[in-house]
Amino acid sequence: MHDGQKALGRSIGNFLSKSDGPVMIAAPGQSFEYVWIIDSWEDQSIDPISPEFVIDNLAFHMQACRPKQPSQFFSVRVVLVEQPPSTKTFAFTTELINMDQSKSVSKRLSKAYSKINAYETFTFISARKITEKDGFLRDGALTIVFKYSPNSLRQKGVVHSPTGMRGSHSIQTLHNTTQNGLLSSNSISNNSNFNNLNQNDYSNNNNNSSSNNNNDSNNINNNNKNDVVVRSTKKSSSMIFTPIEKPIIPPTTQYSGLKNQGATCYMNSILQVLYHIPSFRKIVYSIPIKEVDDYAKYVPLNLQSLFWKMQFTKSSCSTVDLTRSFGWSHSDTTKQHDVVEFERELLQNLENKIDDPQLSGQMSYLFTGKMRTFIKCKNVDFIHTVDEDFDNLALIVRGCKSLEESLQKEISIQELVGDDRYKCEEFGLQDAIMGSEFLSFPPILMIQLRRFERDLENNRNIKINDRFEYPMEIDLAPFVSKSSDHTKNNVYVLSAVIVHSGSIVSGHYYAYIRPSFDVHEIHDSSPHSSSDESLNNSPNSSNTELSSESVNKTKKKEQKNKWYKFDDTVVTPVDDEDVLSKNFGGVSSQNSPAEKSFSAYMLMYVRKEDIPSIYEPITDESVPLHIREWTTANDERKKIEVPLDYIDIRLNSENSIRINAMKWTTGFDNRATAIVIRLSSDEKVHTLYEKAAEFLKLPISEIRLWQCGPYSIPDMPLADTDSMLSEKLSKSSSIFVQRKTPDEKVEIEADERVLFLKFFFTGCESSKINQTTIQYIGAKIVNDEDYVESVFCYVNKLVQLPESTPLLVFQETTLHTAQLIDDPQNTKVSEVGTLLIFQISPGIESPEPSFEMIPPIHTNKSGFFNPTNLKIVSYYDLNPDLAPATVDQYMDHKLRTLEAVMFDYNDAQNAVAIIRFPSNLSWPALKRLISIAVHRDYDPETDSMRIYKRDTTTGGPSKYPISVRFAPSMRVALSGSAPTKGERSHLYFNILQGIPESMLTSMANYNVQYSENAFTVSCAAKLLILKKSTLRQVAYEMQNRGMMPQSDSIRVLKIKGNRIITELDIDSVVTNYDATFRFEMIPIEQRIFDENEHTMLAVSHGYIDSHDIPHFMTDPFIFMCNKTDTVFDIRDDLNEWAEVPKEHRDLSVFMKLKGETNIAPLKNDELISEIVAKGFQLLIWEPRLENMKAGKARVTFVDHPPPREKEKPVKIYT
Repeated sequence: MHDGQKALGRSIGNFLSKSDGPVMIAAPGQSFEYVWIIDSWEDQSIDPISPEFVIDNLAFHMQACRPKQPSQFFSVRVVLVEQPPSTKTFAFTTELINMDQSKSVSKRLSKAYSKINAYETFTFISARKITEKDGFLRDGALTIVFKYSPNSLRQKGVVHSPTGMRGSHSIQTLHNTTQNGLLSSNSISNNSNFNNLNQNDYSNNNNNSSSNNNNDSNNINNNNKNDVVVRSTKKSSSMIFTPIEKPIIPPTTQYSGLKNQGATCYMNSILQVLYHIPSFRKIVYSIPIKEVDDYAKYVPLNLQSLFWKMQFTKSSCSTVDLTRSFGWSHSDTTKQHDVVEFERELLQNLENKIDDPQLSGQMSYLFTGKMRTFIKCKNVDFIHTVDEDFDNLALIVRGCKSLEESLQKEISIQELVGDDRYKCEEFGLQDAIMGSEFLSFPPILMIQLRRFERDLENNRNIKINDRFEYPMEIDLAPFVSKSSDHTKNNVYVLSAVIVHSGSIVSGHYYAYIRPSFDVHEIHDSSPHSSSDESLNNSPNSSNTELSSESVNKTKKKEQKNKWYKFDDTVVTPVDDEDVLSKNFGGVSSQNSPAEKSFSAYMLMYVRKEDIPSIYEPITDESVPLHIREWTTANDERKKIEVPLDYIDIRLNSENSIRINAMKWTTGFDNRATAIVIRLSSDEKVHTLYEKAAEFLKLPISEIRLWQCGPYSIPDMPLADTDSMLSEKLSKSSSIFVQRKTPDEKVEIEADERVLFLKFFFTGCESSKINQTTIQYIGAKIVNDEDYVESVFCYVNKLVQLPESTPLLVFQETTLHTAQLIDDPQNTKVSEVGTLLIFQISPGIESPEPSFEMIPPIHTNKSGFFNPTNLKIVSYYDLNPDLAPATVDQYMDHKLRTLEAVMFDYNDAQNAVAIIRFPSNLSWPALKRLISIAVHRDYDPETDSMRIYKRDTTTGGPSKYPISVRFAPSMRVALSGSAPTKGERSHLYFNILQGIPESMLTSMANYNVQYSENAFTVSCAAKLLILKKSTLRQVAYEMQNRGMMPQSDSIRVLKIKGNRIITELDIDSVVTNYDATFRFEMIPIEQRIFDENEHTMLAVSHGYIDSHDIPHFMTDPFIFMCNKTDTVFDIRDDLNEWAEVPKEHRDLSVFMKLKGETNIAPLKNDELISEIVAKGFQLLIWEPRLENMKAGKARVTFVDHPPPREKEKPVKIYT
């Protein structure tokens, strides 16, 4: 062992020492762990070698290997240093300790050792370089943990090996080594004995080493549970054993997660919240089960069964049985829904199935509060009240900083005076006050934070990410009506938070829950006392299965007042900060103006004095017997119907490499050609060979199967034997099928490997030659000790070049790049990757290589056009001197190359060309390329070109051109502009002749419309005019372009989202370019408008969705009526104007609308003049428009597209 190294070891068996032999010996049949510390790692001139250790009478040592190539990673070799009597297979685990991140990188592999100096390599993908910054070094020291278990060969798993290093067959990858007894990084970094080891420790203790060794050996024999430190030096074989602290094992939560079926996170979150209310769970358990035809469709029983599984087991539970009982198909589980909407649907479904009034009353009692809305006249004795129940309190977020402020706004008083006076039947119009007050709060208060609203001005839904604070404890007494009973304590404690992460379009729900309370601590402590407990005080987890009863006892004793995050199957302990401030919303940090995409959406508070009764524990014995029996029987039935012991196997072949090259990509895996087969784990390996041969339509004698590591890299041949698949493969495995000759053996020698070969055919990049530049040419078995150059002759033969043709060779990486092998004459095959790419050395005169060239594959999913019929113009066609000449340049070129389908902005339906260009191309160069590709005149000195991305909503050009300021790179500019994933981006060009680029900054696009009848839009356009022009100047431009006639009877309406915002003066200056300006001919009857007799009413036409959000679907219009007209008087005329079919007029509803959210139905006797005076508009709500498509009737979408087709409301059908 080199200077600057330390070794620590521990064995469940006994340690033996030899003065002239190995440092440590593992007792036969016993597990063995060994910690190796390498001091001054960066100063080591050669790869360090550890002290020897003996396992099963064979001596080994470890070697820490630095990367030899930039593409390689740090690795550890376990080397056999003596000749074995016969081949022996061992399963070893090595762990690279990360001190800073408190986590380690672990690899577990098996190796059949058959000769001296045989070794297995453990490659650590997370450690390309070992530096202080990575956290793998502490004070210059590197720590490696080695583990051997004699029984580990029975456990199967997946290998982890990167391209560029030869992998090894994996038995099982350890994802959490601390749970299997290995030293965790926490235990190492926190152990003073461990960290204080240095070279002085060895020299100072050499004299007493023998006595210490004997004493400590005796201690170990007496108590195998003690950990020991083994210290040794290269100069002395004597050792000192010192006990060290037990490793700190991360606490387990003992709570069950729920599996996500696709998009059921909303359901998982609220189910976890409801389950962790013991009183609610008790009610669910108590629901009597009726006699039904199919219990699989009976919601109460399946919910009872799920809750019982969550109580009894600590593993994640499936919700498939529950959703099937809802009557849902697989497609229903892949649709996103609102968590509050689902909660209401579920509770309503349960209440409908409870025949027992007392039981139904218990559920209602838990969640139902009372609220009163009142109107009280100021000057007369009149008050009108309406009392109603609520089970979920929806509070405003916008404009409120905290929960208390929002509650205060909920009960604020509104003055009804002036035009808003209240009309009471007895006294007529009166000044009044209107408001709401809480009569009582329920024991469990569910609060929905209204973070989703409708932006009526822009006709879109939005999410409000504003910061909104909520406390751990709140006193709601100030918000209870003075007339209510105040003897009940209204102090509430936070017990659950459901968070929504994402946007208005899509997102993810997860929950923070306090599953239990320490009653005494809750009543005696401050609201934040629970956060003071350290998570390290939680009990250590056990690998043995815990009974439900022991799990419950652990919960009661150790996890009181603790918070946990329930994110589908993942359950982790958290602290108060995670529950509170991190989910308040707002900006990400003080240094970043970006808003958080996640924030609290639903809160659950529990009345403090009711906690003992609500959170009374439920024992396993108290769960009704029929639930346990039915659950067990149902699980057994499913085991019979669907065998659980199966293996999913993904098959790739050499055709995958070939197809990847045709698609200009890399690697061994191709989703288009790979197939996944499911076989029973009891099947033989030969059965897999039969399936693979059928897959390739080849005889079994002509295929070789490979077990694969990460990135589907072939790693170890799988022999055609009668062994069971469970002995060879993991639950989900990747297999590579290689073609071989019939007389060739499946197995390869231990010192051999297979290289997969590609060739780079230069000169084929031109778009005129429809060929793939890199082609797969075959595979070859070579010896590890062979040099890479020895393959050159074979490669030249494959491509029909003279055998002596000089070649360059590159190794392909998983990052879709290639790296040159600088010295192939002296580089061994064992030191390079599995996929090699060859090319003729540049500047060498030689015949053209000959190979059956395969054309590339162009992906086109949408069918919008056939891109192969379009001309492809490459930037390198115009600049041939810049074309890539070597493999690495070409791979980098392909990685950085962008392709776009070009459309004329004024003819957005017809593609005209495809351009191919590097992502670092300048904007002027791109515009020049576009002009050449589409054959349009363009002079950058006198003309300008605007480039538009594809609008993902409309499918046409976006509203605004790409801004160089906000899209500094081409890749950023094109992001999101492809119709579907995997297709080329769509770009739209607009060449403006005679307008130089410098002038564009002072111009803006004006969205204009003209209507000749003040009802339908006659024409629409975007006009490029100087900024801050007046509407009169805009009108002149429209007249010059023949869009509208000259007239003095023109008015201008500002429109947004198919809703009239206001009427504008013709001489007003335009400063807002987002709106649409409609110039319309005033109807003859409206030109005689008399403000004393008439009133003008703005009318929109659309529908209101299930969330009370209006959608405006058609062109709005101005309707003139008499001041004395009521809603009833104009109903028929308005329906006629709006072209509502007669058969639908009985279904249409007239609504008054003001602002974004103030919407209410109109009564027949309401005066139109009063509605207009209060600032209201009229909306004709026609239900048929909800499903109307663009182009029908009079529907137009000039300014905004129709809303996205919304998913059906969540519904339980049974």
